[in-house]
Amino acid sequence: MAHEIAHAVAKHGSERMSQGLVQQLGGQALGLLFQPTPPLPSK
Repeated sequence: MAHEIAHAVAKHGSERMSQGLVQQLGGQALGLLFQPTPPLPSK
């Protein structure tokens, strides 16, 4: 029984880590999209 509980806890932990990774990557992508761009050099 304890073995099965350990498996369930480990699976739950890895799911949470996967969700956190997706959120982190999504946040970085949005940050890149919406960061201010430097002005173009004038000629």
